[in-house]
Amino acid sequence: MCICLTNIVNTKNIFLLLLCVPNICSMDISYVLDDNYVEPVAVSINSLIRHSKPEDKLNLHIVDLGISFQNKEKFYKFESSGNRQVSIDFTKFNLSKFDDLKPSSCGKSVYTRFILQDIFPNLDRLIFIDGDTVITDSLSELWNFNIKGKYWAGSYHSWGPSRCSAVMLLDLKSFRANKLGSSLIDATKRRQKISYCNEEYALNGLGRSKVGILPFRYNMHVAFTEYTRTKNINGNQKMINDEIPNTVIWHYSSTYKPWKIERHIFEMVCPVGPYDLWHEEFNALPGCWHEKDIEYFAIDYESEDYDEC
Repeated sequence: MCICLTNIVNTKNIFLLLLCVPNICSMDISYVLDDNYVEPVAVSINSLIRHSKPEDKLNLHIVDLGISFQNKEKFYKFESSGNRQVSIDFTKFNLSKFDDLKPSSCGKSVYTRFILQDIFPNLDRLIFIDGDTVITDSLSELWNFNIKGKYWAGSYHSWGPSRCSAVMLLDLKSFRANKLGSSLIDATKRRQKISYCNEEYALNGLGRSKVGILPFRYNMHVAFTEYTRTKNINGNQKMINDEIPNTVIWHYSSTYKPWKIERHIFEMVCPVGPYDLWHEEFNALPGCWHEKDIEYFAIDYESEDYDEC
């Protein structure tokens, strides 16, 4: 009889223990970069990890356009980030696939957004994040956001009703099934006379019924505050202002990058808060990113594939 009671107590304790264990949220997140952009991406990834929840499992998939062994070693050190669950892998990619395409205003690297379903054939859902970002909260709600059968979702762009592809929630399974990669490349070839944000026009050209809308908080352009002083962006000025305190991803989308210019110049165009935020996150990087020998991530601002978007 005592044995039976003991078994009941133990079973109950195990059940209660299971109730206390949070559900693991495993997310697949991608960045695209080469050695010219490792420092901004390192800041973005570090902020993502620092502000994640203990139950978040971050599977980081980096499209490698030319990253040195030394820099990869630094990225791998993020895998031992305290009590956070982080894995990092690199997939080598050659931009020669886009030789027939005229560079976008942000270079040719942005065209990788057309074929992430091919670069990562084993993934069905993906969050893509531009490197010029800082994350201030867990992305679990973004990961679980219902895009209701759309191919991808993004927040409104600063200059029109189109969605911005700097932060995307993608249904890679649908991209694959509908062979959207080749369709997007063909659409871009037809617009060869125009280079400004070619990738945006192609991705939005899939149709409004197939492109979902994310809340502004997942892609808050630092320049939004300045824009909203003179423009009512898509009639959403109040919505933007309401979302700013809830921002999850700050996007340094203007040419005024906080790692390129002084604070007093930045604040002429953008709110100074995000400037200080970027530098706080930079200072929080692991020690290996602050070593004096920084030749591996000297930024070439004249590079064709340097991302200003």
